[in-house]
Amino acid sequence: MLDTEWTVVRYLVGWVEARLRTVREGDRQLGALSLEWIIIAVALAVVAGVATGIFVAKVKSDANSLP
Repeated sequence: MLDTEWTVVRYLVGWVEARLRTVREGDRQLGALSLEWIIIAVALAVVAGVATGIFVAKVKSDANSLP
């Protein structure tokens, strides 16, 4: 993994850990909002992954049909 990718992954993991810590510490309003955003972010990542897979498959099939 590249250094930039590793840095981004570490930052995101740290951010999620901080938000989950907020949930555990008892500030329910901040924790609930944070948990909602975590769920939204995961859902968007899944959708982006599926869209990428479909796009790559379509490009490969179209590339194979070229003369």
